Amino acid sequence: MSKEDETINITANEEPDEVAIIEKVRKWNLHFESQRDAIPFLERLGELKTCYQFPDAHMIKTLLENLRGKEFMWYRNNQKSWKTWNDFIQEFS
Repeated sequence: MSKEDETINITANEEPDEVAIIEKVRKWNLHFESQRDAIPFLERLGELKTCYQFPDAHMIKTLLENLRGKEFMWYRNNQKSWKTWNDFIQEFS
């Protein structure tokens, strides 16, 4: 099986590997820059998060793969203030 064919298997009692999740998110090639509307970006990110069944707790850390430019700097300066995925969504949108 090639590296690209590997999947992240998550069972009800198993915590997924954070690095594996970040690697998978990188392969989505989904990026946000300030010239674009945040709503379609958040909708697509939510669809992929649900499809892959990634836990909310890991998604904040994956944003370093999705945000570019001043949004990335905003992420770096604010990430510790978000306790939940919804905290991020509320502040970003």
